Amino acid sequence: MMDNFVRNRFVSVFLAVCVAVVLFSCHQPDVVVDVGSVVYYPEFVHKLEVNSLGYGVTILEGLPQNNDIYLARVKNNRTQYNRHALPADSGEGQEESRSLAEVVTTETGETIFRYERHWQVTPPDEEPQVRNRTRYVAQQGESRYFFVDVSPVTKVFTLQASKRYCNVWIANEDFGTEGATLTVSRAEQIAEKFDLIYPIETQLLGYEYGGGLDSAGNLIGHGGMDGDPKIQILLFDIDGDGGNSNSNGITHGYFYPGDAFTRGGKYPYSNEGEIFYLDSYTASTASTQESIYSTLIHEFNHMINFHLKVLVGGDYVSWNTEVWYTEMLSMLAENIIGPLVPISNSVNTRIPEWIGNYANLSVMYWPSSGNTLPYYASNYAFGVYLMRNFGGEKLFSDIAKSNASGRGSIDHFMRIHNNNLGIDTAYAMSRFSEALLYSYSPSNPNILTFNNPTAAYTIGGKTYKFESISLGSGPKIFKYEEVSYSTAPINTVQLYSDKEGEGGNTVSNWENEIKETGRLTIKLLAVDPNADYYIITKPK
Repeated sequence: MMDNFVRNRFVSVFLAVCVAVVLFSCHQPDVVVDVGSVVYYPEFVHKLEVNSLGYGVTILEGLPQNNDIYLARVKNNRTQYNRHALPADSGEGQEESRSLAEVVTTETGETIFRYERHWQVTPPDEEPQVRNRTRYVAQQGESRYFFVDVSPVTKVFTLQASKRYCNVWIANEDFGTEGATLTVSRAEQIAEKFDLIYPIETQLLGYEYGGGLDSAGNLIGHGGMDGDPKIQILLFDIDGDGGNSNSNGITHGYFYPGDAFTRGGKYPYSNEGEIFYLDSYTASTASTQESIYSTLIHEFNHMINFHLKVLVGGDYVSWNTEVWYTEMLSMLAENIIGPLVPISNSVNTRIPEWIGNYANLSVMYWPSSGNTLPYYASNYAFGVYLMRNFGGEKLFSDIAKSNASGRGSIDHFMRIHNNNLGIDTAYAMSRFSEALLYSYSPSNPNILTFNNPTAAYTIGGKTYKFESISLGSGPKIFKYEEVSYSTAPINTVQLYSDKEGEGGNTVSNWENEIKETGRLTIKLLAVDPNADYYIITKPK
């Protein structure tokens, strides 16, 4: 342990140095090396400061021997913040964007790109009203028309499975020997799976518009827009692609927020109900059936999120512009609800996608167009990191159930769960690079990692717990021995040695300088203004 002198010295330095350095003093290792006005630890993270020329320069001193030195880049998108611009008002209530959400590999090795849709919404001419009529209850075998693809096109659907919490409708053209050849048996399987999901997801994350359960698990809500307390799940050939993957990918499912509003005006194609949609061909294919179950959790969370944040909270702006937020919540829902159903936790396949490209991906950001698949990965990874280090399952529940939206809601509950000590997303970002490199160790529990254990959260007799996430071989954090002089993977890195005259900037000279003087100068060229750079040392 530190003696009184070192402890007092630590306190004085804590008050004097900049916040970016102080944040990493929470490690509390047994040995502290005090160099000038900066405290270094045997295991430390140091942010490169950018000079007036736009270069990141740092001089590392007091370096212990036998440490590896790593460079990490964390994208922050300061100039773009978290939001993309709203589209010009077209006079309609919604604007559609299509996002590449997931890549699925089938048993035959075929790669299928899963797409998801997002609709931007504006307040309707009238807020949704509870219908003053007898509760509507659909009957199995009943047929009716629904709008599809948020367009004037309608299809005939028949209710093929009705369970406790949902109705599963199949387009007639995809039933039996037609189209996707879905069967009553398959509709029953989907309905039974959703019946497992509904009470588990709503208990932790809140209810859809018109939803609610009593202590016995009976539906007691008013039924929302359609007066039916059950969720309607519609299966049809989304995009009319016959299940064939092409340059536009395959949409596994979507939630259309316009269904929450009265048909007409800004929402002429509203189906006026608590509905989400699944692709019939994906649902009928054995290799993607687990993915469809995960889609049930994901799209249902969008429905809950829209109710709590927009219909109740009134925050249309965040829904339209902070897509990263609602997607992060839905992916975390897959992560924590999936094992309880149970289904395979396919959402974790996003982690390798993020690891391979982490240095180029921002978190808390969503592009307005183009391939958004990497941003599902990066925002899911950031959500995993937040939950494993700053509040766990209860933090997730509080954020999700709140009527507050966006980054502000995360900041609010992070502060509450961390005793209002200034812990928020900015603080989390400043320590994100630390989690890229380290794994949980009982001997140093204050280090932030992706596999920190969380305390399980029990509510209503159900226990929720985030599984440990392994980064495998980890993201690309580059040791100084591996840096190229001219084409380093993360910008251009130059490492200077006082021993240059004895042979130039060779790896051996850098190593010798560290061994003899504990000093190394690192200069980063062409610094990205939308990124922060960190030097991390770790014992070999």
